[in-house]
Amino acid sequence: MSRQAVQTFGQIADALQTSKGSISSVLKTLVTMRWVDKVSKPGDRKDYASIRPGIPPELTRRQSGMYTDLTNMTARARTNRRPEWC
Repeated sequence: MSRQAVQTFGQIADALQTSKGSISSVLKTLVTMRWVDKVSKPGDRKDYASIRPGIPPELTRRQSGMYTDLTNMTARARTNRRPEWC
């Protein structure tokens, strides 16, 4: 998202140059995955979104693990070893 802790769907759509409908659909998925919280403010009818604390480092850790797995598979292929799952 951005440096703002909480943003409206419109702010996110503007920042990403996409439609509010697209953002709404993706945010529903991210809320279901518990990566984003949907937030409301008293007296304001707009929906807001906020990345849950701890999510960016967790996603980085997962991505790093995927690269490690890919590197290991490539190394095995280069040495013509059969992977354990074959």
